[in-house]
Amino acid sequence: MGVNFYSPSVGYVWTENTLLATTDGGSTFVSRQLPSNEAIPNPASLAASSGGRAWMVTDSYPVFETKDSGATWSAMGQ
Repeated sequence: MGVNFYSPSVGYVWTENTLLATTDGGSTFVSRQLPSNEAIPNPASLAASSGGRAWMVTDSYPVFETKDSGATWSAMGQ
């Protein structure tokens, strides 16, 4: 399980089977999916940045990237 907030309003919470995103400080969360509904390996880290960008990093390939606050994810380098 992990939690990462880029700012007081934008953040992510995840487990192996669930990725949730918020843009309102946690008042509401929206379920998000990685490409092909892949499971989130454990351990996993998520680094969020401005402009809706974030990266899900695991101890295995691939690294997933979003540019729209988690609405869509793509595997980098594929």
